[in-house]
Amino acid sequence: MDVTSLSVERPADRQKFVDYLVDRCEAVERMCATSGTSLSLIVDGTIASEILFRISRDASRIGGPNLIKKNALLTFWVRKLKPIKVDGDSNSPWQRYANELVAFIAGIDSLNEMRRVSFTPRYISEIIYDLRFRAWSPYAITLLYETIWGYDKKAEKHHITYL
Repeated sequence: MDVTSLSVERPADRQKFVDYLVDRCEAVERMCATSGTSLSLIVDGTIASEILFRISRDASRIGGPNLIKKNALLTFWVRKLKPIKVDGDSNSPWQRYANELVAFIAGIDSLNEMRRVSFTPRYISEIIYDLRFRAWSPYAITLLYETIWGYDKKAEKHHITYL
C-alpha cells in the first residue's frame, strides 16, 4: 500500500489505513499461532491517523520518496507511535514486541512484492529487538531496506534526498 497517497483529511483514507494495519496485525496473529502461542491485537485509530499525518508530512518534505523510503517511513512511525495494543491475555512471547512486529511486516509487505525475500526466525528476532530497544531513524531503516532489497538508482532523482 502506498500510504503517501492517503490523506489524513479524508475519513475513508484514514479507515483504509486502519484496515491495512488490522490486516498486518492479523498476519502477526497467524505467525504466533503457527508457533503455538496466541496473540490478539487491536489498532488505535487515533494513533493510526497521527501516523498517517506524520508519513504524509515527511513524504512531502523530502519530495516524492521512492518505495523503499515510503516503507521506511511507515516502519518508523508505526514503531515510534505504537498504535497496536494487545487485547486481553496472551501467552505469546511476542506481545511485548507487537508494534515492532507490525511495523516491520507493514514495511516489508510491498517491498516483498517487488522482490520476495525470506527471513530466518533469528533475523526477524534481531530486527524486532533492535527496533524496540535501539534508536532508529527513518534514514537508518531506509539503509536497512536498501541493503536487503537493493538500491534502485533509477528511482532516485539526480539530487540527494534526506529523510
